Amino acid sequence: MVALVFSHAHRNGREGISIMHVIKSEVVESKGRKLTVKLCLDEFCDSSPREWSNLGRMGCVHRRYRLGDEETSNLLDKLVSECDGWDEVEQLLTDEYDAVVILPIYMYDHSGIALSTSPFSCRWDSGRLGLIYATREDLKREYGKQPIPLEDVIEILKGEVSTYSAYVSGDVYGFVVEDESGEQLESCWGFIGEADYAMTEGLAAAKYA
Repeated sequence: MVALVFSHAHRNGREGISIMHVIKSEVVESKGRKLTVKLCLDEFCDSSPREWSNLGRMGCVHRRYRLGDEETSNLLDKLVSECDGWDEVEQLLTDEYDAVVILPIYMYDHSGIALSTSPFSCRWDSGRLGLIYATREDLKREYGKQPIPLEDVIEILKGEVSTYSAYVSGDVYGFVVEDESGEQLESCWGFIGEADYAMTEGLAAAKYA
């Protein structure tokens, strides 16, 4: 159950009234006080995982959504318009752009967005969105001369898609630590796809608040 809580908050450098969508809360003892740790939805996360230091290059092509990496999506949009199907696009990326590993990206769009490197079972609300790939130069930049199994690269790219899927679907969390009067003592946001970890960090923060 998600509860709406109105509170005074200082978030992203701005003072004011905020609405916290509290998923669950837990009362803990700390330094003789009873503190409440609240796990909340983070609806204002503006740090896309695609801005992190990623191994893969993610390109997405869609009429209504701007997803993935802008540069790669622009390239993919061009290649899709010039090629006859995804197989030809992937072959071109291999031959001319030195792609070593390429994984497809599928999207499910129904009351929210989900992304995956495997097709979704619903053929009405899902379909091919794009791809994610890593070039030989990407692997060299990341690992130098150290050899890395392609299976490991595949798992890394799958993980990047999974994390980005959590971000675009709103699966992002934060925690707030409050005292008995409701004053916020600690908070942290931007836990993408990691509700349990966010709560664990909140409980740990309460010990030192």
